[in-house]
Amino acid sequence: VGAGGPPHPRASLAAPSPARRRPPGPRAAGMSGKGKKRRPSTGLAQAKKLPYALVRYGADGTLRRATREEAAALAREFPDVARCWEEPPPPPAHANPATPGSHDRRGPSDWRSECRKALDSLLKDRQASEWFGAPVDPVRLGIPDYFDKISQPMDLGTVRARLASGHYTSPHGPYADVCLCFENALRYNAPAHPVHVAAARLLARFKSRAARLLHDFDRAQGGADGAPGGG
Repeated sequence: VGAGGPPHPRASLAAPSPARRRPPGPRAAGMSGKGKKRRPSTGLAQAKKLPYALVRYGADGTLRRATREEAAALAREFPDVARCWEEPPPPPAHANPATPGSHDRRGPSDWRSECRKALDSLLKDRQASEWFGAPVDPVRLGIPDYFDKISQPMDLGTVRARLASGHYTSPHGPYADVCLCFENALRYNAPAHPVHVAAARLLARFKSRAARLLHDFDRAQGGADGAPGGG
């Protein structure tokens, strides 16, 4: 991969000896302009037809092209890096080509990806990240009666952690928890309070984005697993 290896030795300043010229002759197919047969490129770059080559530093500090065995070892040790040069598998023959704006329904993990995107979009909002990104701390905020009024606390950070751990089995689970997070704020804070106002705004924004995801998931499942509030 090359980055971070030892530097190349300094090149010699001696002028190279002049190359001998061969007498001109007829060019055959597959011959270069100098009369030499072109060598087909080998290694990973040719196999994947990319304008790159995988290289590594040798023990003497020189840079050389990695062998297929070394490339395979790198892929085993760093699978995330290897995916950068692997060709994606072809789509199933029965699958329709994806269109811009459409939701992918090919597998059970796709809805998790869409939920993560929706959650990340929410957390980019400053008020969402500051007021709803972590569990409420009644002592720090000076609201000792919080747990008396809110029996099921929820926050966006907890939703994200549950989503990453595989806690949810359908998008209805994170949807219900995100709604609970904002509904708790609406229930505890007065309508004119800035947290109440922000919760109402963010809840409406989230519901608008999540409606299409829930609709597509329920339709793909045939309505069997689409009960709202499912974990």
